[in-house]
Amino acid sequence: MDTKAQIQELISLGKTEEALELLEQLTTDSVLLQSRYNGAKRQYSMGMIDYSEWSRTQAQINYAALEMMNSVKGVGGKKHDNPSIKDFESPSVNNSGENRKVFISYNHKDKAIADRVKTYLELGGLQVTIDREKMEPGQSISDFIKANIRSNGYILSLVSENSLKSGWVGMESTASLFAEWIADKHFIPLALDDSWHRSGFYIDALKYINDNVKAKEKEAREAKKLGGRTTHIETQIERLLDLRANLSLILERLQNVLTVSINDDVFDDSMDNVLNLIRR
Repeated sequence: MDTKAQIQELISLGKTEEALELLEQLTTDSVLLQSRYNGAKRQYSMGMIDYSEWSRTQAQINYAALEMMNSVKGVGGKKHDNPSIKDFESPSVNNSGENRKVFISYNHKDKAIADRVKTYLELGGLQVTIDREKMEPGQSISDFIKANIRSNGYILSLVSENSLKSGWVGMESTASLFAEWIADKHFIPLALDDSWHRSGFYIDALKYINDNVKAKEKEAREAKKLGGRTTHIETQIERLLDLRANLSLILERLQNVLTVSINDDVFDDSMDNVLNLIRR
């Protein structure tokens, strides 16, 4: 029985851990899957997630493992070109250059953990751009974000309830998805909480966005009555509407790729695996 068949059989028998150990012989990219598996297993044993969530996570990892296996040459699988299920494949560009550069997208409410991720990666020898710290005075925020997405080999998006409800981070995430599809970009979501797959989150987020749109529209009307201009308010509204239109796409993407948990109890293990993947 060849390696591919062995992995498929182990997964069919529910032996995810053994399948991942075998997958590591084919590709070191499997370390991220192992990190996700170990983190979820630890959370389940500690009672932090219930059985249904543990089972769902195992199913996601099994699916990603099969896709990763089929992307490896020489094991009888055909590389899958669908970008929505392309899980952390090895880059085609040399890692000594552009691909060792990282752009971190986050919400300002998550700044503490973003700084922690940045420090960890820099201590590992990577070039890191975080948020808008390197913006030139007067530079367009939108242009800055798009330029960094184009010029960095990896895009780490800190996924949380804060970030998914933020117009700017929503725009960054959407842009980075398309950047990955049209170039050798790696989009790696790092989960700070489980909000994005919580039942009812999408509806709650839409209500939150709609409430903000209504508040901004009211502000614009009042400003106009006073004879003021409302260009900056209209820009904020457009950003929120863009997020509302693309939030489903972002959530779908998160459901179809491996999202790495960096909660306190698994932070070091997860970041070590992310660092090793980028440094190769």
